[in-house]
Amino acid sequence: MIPIFLVVLLVLVIASNSSENVFKENPILFVITWGIMAAKVTNWLIMEHMTKSELSNFDVMLLTPAATHT
Repeated sequence: MIPIFLVVLLVLVIASNSSENVFKENPILFVITWGIMAAKVTNWLIMEHMTKSELSNFDVMLLTPAATHT
């Protein structure tokens, strides 16, 4: 559950603290970008559960918002 909570936390932080008002200026782009990221994390968790592999709490995809946040 940590990756999903991390995605939601990043969405809230970037939406509320963006100096360029990304959420207000481009809401469709913001929602689509975060939707794709959340879908990737969800699929990642499902595949790890189905294959009974060890769940890792880190994925490079989680660094993308930090790199784009200004």
